[in-house]
Amino acid sequence: MADDAHLSVRSVQAIFAEVGTSPAAEIRLHRLEHARVLLAQGQSVQWACHASGFQDVGSFARAYRQHFGFAPSRTRGA
Repeated sequence: MADDAHLSVRSVQAIFAEVGTSPAAEIRLHRLEHARVLLAQGQSVQWACHASGFQDVGSFARAYRQHFGFAPSRTRGA
């Protein structure tokens, strides 16, 4: 991200900090949104987990529930 913007890593972190977030948090948000789309298309929870870059279903399910307020299985095929 920093290379693409021709900035230092610290500069990118500082920019995100100004709005109360971090690059890691924004990347995770993007991955969760991508997983939500996959689930809504009928993909399995495990497929959406791995296709969105999460390593294990347990941490994915916890992050999904924390962000959206319900389990990923409730989104599947909606």
